[in-house]
Amino acid sequence: MKKLTALFLALLLSLSVALPALAADKPGDTASEMELYTLDGEKVTLTSFFGKPIVVNFWATWCPWCIYEFPEFEKMYNEYGDRIQFVMVDLCDGSYETEEKAAAFIAENDYTFPVFIAKTDYAYYNFGYQGIPASVFIGADGVIVSDHLGAFTDGEELRAALESILPAE
Repeated sequence: MKKLTALFLALLLSLSVALPALAADKPGDTASEMELYTLDGEKVTLTSFFGKPIVVNFWATWCPWCIYEFPEFEKMYNEYGDRIQFVMVDLCDGSYETEEKAAAFIAENDYTFPVFIAKTDYAYYNFGYQGIPASVFIGADGVIVSDHLGAFTDGEELRAALESILPAE
């Protein structure tokens, strides 16, 4: 009986780990709703940006690779910001990563792209990631076109991903 109980508990544990990954948004899916906050504390949702192509980038101030790719994101925001909604999501846990740290970092570096705060992990885990930086490229219809785990080390690679969500002219 103990072996059967142990087997049952092991099965439940494996399902609790596997099911969230199976439910993760992936290319071809409509992006899940996310509740975010501006640095001024205004609540926004990801779906409020549908109607325009969107790039979502998950980051934190303690992440060296996130910081590494920011100058390229700033450059691309200056070039594409009128046609693509940039949603730069800081993953705040309230202690190690705080809204104050995020705001100070953005101000110190004179970044102008839109920064949002995720106060809960579900915003990040909806996409099934286990590391940052991570970027999601979403068409104007809300459907995920592609995603990218890790830093963009080549500006042309980021440009190609942004171009992929723009409507054909």
